[in-house]
Amino acid sequence: MTIYSSAYGVYPLEFVVLKMTTEAMPEPPPKQLLFDFFAGKCTALQKQWIADWLKEPENRVLYYQYLNEWESQHPQYRADVQPALDRFRAAVQQEQIEADLEPSPFVAVSQGGSWTSRSIWFWAASVLLVLSIGGI
Repeated sequence: MTIYSSAYGVYPLEFVVLKMTTEAMPEPPPKQLLFDFFAGKCTALQKQWIADWLKEPENRVLYYQYLNEWESQHPQYRADVQPALDRFRAAVQQEQIEADLEPSPFVAVSQGGSWTSRSIWFWAASVLLVLSIGGI
């Protein structure tokens, strides 16, 4: 067994190699620290720790799992749905009542039979077109 000595003590060489390889990859922050981060209660050093940890793509999956869990426990907005739904239903009902009382703004157009001014102009334009094409 090879021994490594430093000012901090004497260690087996296997421990030193293992320690050096694990220092390259940041240790995952505890779940509670991430929850504090989501709540905006972290120090600058803690934020840096999380940022370094998130540089590895595989850590982002756990990050978003924790974020989803935190958001489900801490909703940002609680909507009071029932009063809004009641107002909507009342507005729809009021529109239906007003629609029944008011006459339609659209005018019914007859599809044939009568000689309206529009149909007379259509026939006159058609006759002029035929005459101009025929050269008369």
